[in-house]
Amino acid sequence: MAKTILETFSLPLRILKPTNNLHQGIVAKTERDLETILKSVPHMVLVQEIQNIIASVTLVFIFYEYAGFKGEPLETKIPEAIIELSHNITRKAHLDDISIRWVLTEEGWLFGGMGFSPGTFYTDDYSLIDRRGFLCDRIKEIAIEGGLLY
Repeated sequence: MAKTILETFSLPLRILKPTNNLHQGIVAKTERDLETILKSVPHMVLVQEIQNIIASVTLVFIFYEYAGFKGEPLETKIPEAIIELSHNITRKAHLDDISIRWVLTEEGWLFGGMGFSPGTFYTDDYSLIDRRGFLCDRIKEIAIEGGLLY
């Protein structure tokens, strides 16, 4: 099976069980690693090529609005088109508390997955935000706007 996989993909590879998310899995750096991993995984295997990642950002959306980001490196410039595309995804899919990860490779920006919002993140002016505090403040604002709280 390793030979068949290597006809389509190149090493290194991340091997995932269907129950893994994109941040889990086992990395195979050699064909021998791949064969060992495949023997230990009894079910279908998903294979993901590991890109040469230059930078990555996790965009945070809370109550359908862009709230901030986490970046590696932190100073990574996030294209406005990436933020807008992510915003459209959250609205169309009705995801009101989600993070969307993007990675920058030699090929450009690639979608890296979706997950739970991180506990802390940065605003565009690099202020550190605690997610729970942000949520509480935003719920309070919504309650005041709706006349439920004074």
